[in-house]
Amino acid sequence: MIRRISLIVFAALLAGWLHWPSLHNGFVTWDDLEYLRPVKDHGGLSPALVRWAFTAIRPFYYHPLTWLSHALDFSLWGFWPAGHHAASVVLHAVNTGLVAMLTWRMLGFGNGSPNERAVVTALVAGVFGAHPLTVESVAWLAERKTLLCATFCLASVAAYLRRAWWTCQALAVAALLSKPMAVPLPVVLLVLDDFPLQRARTAPWSKLVAEKLPLLGLSLVTGLLTIVSQREGGAVTPLLRFDLVERYVVATRNLLFYLWKMIWPAWLSPYYPLEGAIPIADAEFLLPAVVVPLLIAGVWWARRWTRLPSSGWWTYALLVLPVSGLMQAGAQGAADRFAYLPMVPVLIALAVGGLALARRLGNLGRLALVVLLGCYAAFLGFQTRAQIPVWRDDETLWRSAHRYFPNSVLINWKLALALAGQEKYAAALEWAERAGHLSGGEPRILGTLGWVYLRNGRSREAAQALEDAAARSEATARVRYHLACAYAQLGQPESALENLRGALDREPSYATSAATDPDLAALRADPRFGQLVGQEF
Repeated sequence: MIRRISLIVFAALLAGWLHWPSLHNGFVTWDDLEYLRPVKDHGGLSPALVRWAFTAIRPFYYHPLTWLSHALDFSLWGFWPAGHHAASVVLHAVNTGLVAMLTWRMLGFGNGSPNERAVVTALVAGVFGAHPLTVESVAWLAERKTLLCATFCLASVAAYLRRAWWTCQALAVAALLSKPMAVPLPVVLLVLDDFPLQRARTAPWSKLVAEKLPLLGLSLVTGLLTIVSQREGGAVTPLLRFDLVERYVVATRNLLFYLWKMIWPAWLSPYYPLEGAIPIADAEFLLPAVVVPLLIAGVWWARRWTRLPSSGWWTYALLVLPVSGLMQAGAQGAADRFAYLPMVPVLIALAVGGLALARRLGNLGRLALVVLLGCYAAFLGFQTRAQIPVWRDDETLWRSAHRYFPNSVLINWKLALALAGQEKYAAALEWAERAGHLSGGEPRILGTLGWVYLRNGRSREAAQALEDAAARSEATARVRYHLACAYAQLGQPESALENLRGALDREPSYATSAATDPDLAALRADPRFGQLVGQEF
């Protein structure tokens, strides 16, 4: 008991120590503030927030417990980033301790000695806690949902292994209320019934399925709510855009992508774009489409000797399935955060396989294996510490992504916005122009380009870009307002007033900005300007 508790505590402390530099990071505008603003609007952790959290499908998903977690942090820390990041680091440390507990319990179904169980538990939990694939979920505040969902999923499985069925169900429901990624959990429990629990030998599958029907029903409802909310928010790619073949190759590619990143976590990006047509003929997509079916066949064939590969593979595949690309959401092809929970069964299976190998080696071979694993663990730790500063702010985030994907429209656009947000308008112009060129004139990006031109004093180019944006799509209030500023600087008051009127018709709150905006100073002598903004000059 003392050994097991010591392992759990040590693994948790190691994970917390490695990720503690996350407290030096700030917020990023990529969803962080979208989680904090609704919490602030509802007064932090309050009855109004609780009612809203359990009744609102949008924004994002239906995940009321995640909203409550953010509300608690906001009540304690306000907009102080370090407090929010500290809570995420603590959650990751707890999850690492749960992985240690789960691994120890899993090994109890085998014939390993106490020393072997201790070594494998320390290895699995240590690698999980230190793995750089976990950085995105810990250092990005918006991914609190992944950490919270993983906490309840791991605790639910641990309860299931101890035959605490009602506790398992309650924790599974909490996982579903934290993030829809817990949808496959009931099927994962069925996989565990086959191995290592081997319940299928003493009970019919019909009984095992029937006892999980309530959870399966809740998972189905959660999945449908997620599809509805994501589709209304414009995040789900329409089925007609990617056909079934394209979705298949994306899904198989991701299954191998995450496995490879778990083994060799280099070349990590905060954003992996999937923009435009999917290059099915490329080896990156074509080879996995062939290899994955062969891998499944190999796992099935190996069942006659051991069920460990089968259990590990199907648990991993089920946990990846919701984010595999079969139902594409957003413009990302993959994401490090999607590997956070699926990593656990893979690490356990590899560690148990490594233990079987170590038993066949001599003393020299075991020493070499220990040295190799020690070097690998050090590599993971260095990679994790190097990855944490990527999430310091918007500029570090998108510069990191740009290193790997310089031709991504979204990355160039986001980098322009990040620099402009720091009033580095001259630096932002390069990326805004590049994004406009790569996008072929996408209206939102042209709008950004026009604004950046405006801030650089290039009013004529600003007016042209903004007019192009307005011509390609219904002009937003922001586009009309910036057009008014550009034409005012160009000495075209009629065009400026017309666009200002269009901006105020769409968004009356712009009147406050217009009243003091130096870009509109040339219009203040015109009485029509005072009538528009409701003030006299």
